Amino acid sequence: MRQLLIVTVLLILYGSFYPWHFVVPPGPFWQPVSFSDKRDLILNFWIYAPVGALAFWVFARNGALRWIIPLCLGLALSMLVELVQPFIPTRESSLGDLLMNSLGTLAGMFLAAWVGSVPEFSRWQVRRSPEAFLLACWAALLLFPLFPVHGPFGLMVNIRAFQASPFVWTDLVVWSIAWVVAWELIPGAFVRGRNWIVMGLLLLFLPARLFLILRVLTKAEVVAGLLALCLAFFVRRLRIAPWTLFAAVLVAVALRGLTPLEFSEFATPFGWIPLGGLLNAPWQPAVLILIGKVFWYGSALWALCRCGVGLGWSSALLAGFLLSIEMIQRYMPAHVPEITDPLLVLGCAAAFRVAFRTPVTQAAEQPYPLAR
Repeated sequence: MRQLLIVTVLLILYGSFYPWHFVVPPGPFWQPVSFSDKRDLILNFWIYAPVGALAFWVFARNGALRWIIPLCLGLALSMLVELVQPFIPTRESSLGDLLMNSLGTLAGMFLAAWVGSVPEFSRWQVRRSPEAFLLACWAALLLFPLFPVHGPFGLMVNIRAFQASPFVWTDLVVWSIAWVVAWELIPGAFVRGRNWIVMGLLLLFLPARLFLILRVLTKAEVVAGLLALCLAFFVRRLRIAPWTLFAAVLVAVALRGLTPLEFSEFATPFGWIPLGGLLNAPWQPAVLILIGKVFWYGSALWALCRCGVGLGWSSALLAGFLLSIEMIQRYMPAHVPEITDPLLVLGCAAAFRVAFRTPVTQAAEQPYPLAR
């Protein structure tokens, strides 16, 4: 419950400070209490209700403090947001927002007190494992930048962009392999996995993309998602061999690194500065690319470890494979060859070794996913 409260607070801070571009405001910091935008006020109320409820359950055994600490937390969080938002050109602060945030926190506290006991989430307890980390990267890759469109106009723009998107066969292959990897990650990510439920929730992220800004849902992604249901149905009966899964991930990594297959006679310079290309790009596309790289390279490392190869040898082999792709990219004008990708594999290996208590086990030692 405490982890869920922390995640909720971080999401509120992220959404409140988006797009994370700050300037000094020319006018006054505060605006009077205004109730003109009722939709915004209702949104502020319900966004802070989970903070009050979760904080109430976290401090349920602290007597009177269970009423004081959640209210202080919601008030402090709202105050921080309202003090920073004047420095964001697309945002404005209002005492009305502060009032509705506080009322939302109180409503969440009263709702938690009415429910009584803390809800049981043991079925959805997340392991501290590489599988949970990679599944979180996959969810972030589907939903980033986690900011909704503004009204029906933005939704219609996304729908028209989806209709105009071309169908690319390489994208279909890559996304289908990604869904198979996600299916195989689920049992190791939760203490008591519910594969079909988690997979269904992940598939719902695809239509949810129509309600997010800066993301275009493609036809290949939708077809790959539908194909994933069929693949999961057969995976339930046919166990995927570890080497088969690793080979599929390697194919997806190669397609991502070598598409489109357009070559030049002259080689471009190799970048030896880690993350050099991403640091020169706008932060949102750069973060999306980085999340995708971490997911794919981490999944390749995880899949190779499941085949029985040690973590050190796996990271070395994959780093060499990615370095060879980067050398080929020197003759591909559509790509930027640099040292980032091999270093990301080594970073994922270090994270698997240090950050996670549950090691990557061989596939033969894991129970059948739906037997849980």
